[in-house]
Order: sequence, then C-alpha cells, then structure tokens
Amino acid sequence: MLSRRTLQYLRALVVLPTRDLAIQVKTVFDAIAPAVGLSVGLAVGQTSVAADTAQFIRHRRNSMQNLSDPKGMEMSTSESSVDILIATPGRLMDHISSTRGFTLEHLCYLVVDETDRLLREAYQYWLPNVLSTAQSNHHENRGATWSSVSARLGPITTFRRDVLGRGFKTKTDPRVMKMILSATLTRDPSKLSQLALHQPLFLASTGAEKRYKLPEQLEIYTLVRFVSQT
Repeated sequence: MLSRRTLQYLRALVVLPTRDLAIQVKTVFDAIAPAVGLSVGLAVGQTSVAADTAQFIRHRRNSMQNLSDPKGMEMSTSESSVDILIATPGRLMDHISSTRGFTLEHLCYLVVDETDRLLREAYQYWLPNVLSTAQSNHHENRGATWSSVSARLGPITTFRRDVLGRGFKTKTDPRVMKMILSATLTRDPSKLSQLALHQPLFLASTGAEKRYKLPEQLEIYTLVRFVSQT
C-alpha cells in the first residue's frame, strides 16, 4: 500500500522498546523496502537528534516574490525524506517535541512491537502523544471529498483508506491502522484501551498458547484412498 504513494510523507511508524530490537527490524526493512521504492529511517538514540534529523528530514529553500521587496526572499520548508520510521519511544518523543518538519499527520500505519512492555512502561507518555498527533488533521478532513479538499489545500493532505467496521457496513471511518505485536499480549482492558483499537481482529500463531482446546475424548481418524491410474 505504501509503495503506491505519489508524494513522500512519513506514513508508517514502527515503535520498539529497545535500540537493539529497532536495529534488527531496520535491517529487515532495508532488505525489503528498496525493492518497492520505499525509504526507511531509524531514530533510536544511538546518534544525536541532529544526526537523526539529517537522516529523515530534508529542508528546501523556496524563493518568494514580495511586492515590497523586489529582491524577493527565501523561505525554508521541511519535509520527510522517509516513508517508514523505526523508533524507540524516548527518541520518538524528542522528535515530536523539538524537530522542525517532523509530523505524524500523514500517518497511515502504526506498528507496536513488544506491546506488553511498551504499555507497562510509560516512556514519556509516547502513545497518547502519537495518537493525538496522528489524528490531529483527521477530524478536520472527515467527510470531505478528494476534489474539494485537494482544490483548497493542494497535495499536502493524506487521505487514509476508509475502514469498514465488521458488522457496520454502512459506516466508514478513515483512521490509522494499528498492528499490535506481542508474544504475551495482555488481556487487561485498562491497558488495551490505551491503544484506542477499533473493531480489532485477534490473530495468533500456531506456536502460541491456544485460546480454545478440543475435548480430550475426541478421536480423529484419517482415511487414505489410493486411486489406480490405468
């Protein structure tokens, strides 16, 4: 989905609790993303905030003509140079609070790995900050058509795909898609509510503890049938 983009904005954010895990994930993304034309950034506190900024924020100088100043003037604009950012919570909050040009308003996908640990430890309240920042322009654009908003704002607004809630086929709501990953996902409602999940779908791998167990008395038989080819 990200590879179909026309303009480059930060549209996917992957959050992990430690620097080592983030670097491992970045290695995997580096092997996959370039093949579909996507670029990936890393913000984990291994380098300075300025070094991070130089990696995934680019600054452009635009000349503007002013009638009162025939020589004109230059203005600098900042924009993302990556489609996907992998970050630890502390460094992510540093960029949200202080990095010029860093924005999550175009975010379409939020991936949270080691969810139990990230929900257990506050990490500077990163989650409510991310959710509020990512949804800041969502409510303003809700219900607007592409043509009307495009004509007014130009190509600066991301329209997230409308998500049809299961069982609510007549209602659509563009929102950030969240992917929550954990080996031991908490079932504490007070913790899960922090994620602001909408019509969540639970998926478990075959190696995980089964939620439902078959009766021990159940007997299973296999019938093997051989067909002669003559």
